[in-house]
Amino acid sequence: TSTIRYRAISEETLGGEKWLKLVDSASNPVFYLKVKTGGLYQYANNASQLLCKDPAVENEAYTSYKGTANEDFVVTNTNFIVDLPYFNATVTRYTGSRAGNVNDILWYNKDLWLAKMEKYVQNTFTGVWHIDKRWELSEIQY
Repeated sequence: TSTIRYRAISEETLGGEKWLKLVDSASNPVFYLKVKTGGLYQYANNASQLLCKDPAVENEAYTSYKGTANEDFVVTNTNFIVDLPYFNATVTRYTGSRAGNVNDILWYNKDLWLAKMEKYVQNTFTGVWHIDKRWELSEIQY
């Protein structure tokens, strides 16, 4: 287990809109995020991409760009309580898949944004998909 801190360091104009730039501890860009009508968006693949639909209805589906390719997301839970290291939060849970395999699970709250994320990968020897990385919001500093 390791701790990686993401920090919002600036607003940058991309595609004619201002986006909040999040970086990791080595100052590498991780996300460009913005709340707009319809939910939380990320700037990826040179365009605004819906990441977490809000408001959302269970079983609602949409396509977004995540990582390196399009990913199909489904709203799997609304008003879901997630345990975070220092508090609990009511979130909406989204499952992202490519070619029928779960790649990402996101937990979104309109005030916290991404409260939790899980990244799944396929084991090259067994063919089984498993959690590769898990991110949890542990603190907010202003």
